[in-house]
Amino acid sequence: MARLAPAGMEGEVFGLYALSGSATAFLAPGLVAYFTTTYHSLRAGFASIAILLLAGLTLLFFVKPPPQLNRDDTA
Repeated sequence: MARLAPAGMEGEVFGLYALSGSATAFLAPGLVAYFTTTYHSLRAGFASIAILLLAGLTLLFFVKPPPQLNRDDTA
């Protein structure tokens, strides 16, 4: 996150990151409960965690790192 945040906007980016974590905290327990009750199986309930992990991995493929600056560190 620190490398992706534009200079001067680090606080806003980390605040949005914290908000998104709090806003989606219900997804994993909700999916476990839904799959457990729908399929009457604890295995199906906890297999739903794989759905969230794959969704997160898929979203990470769309994150592009900022270009590296070419600096001459010869001082």
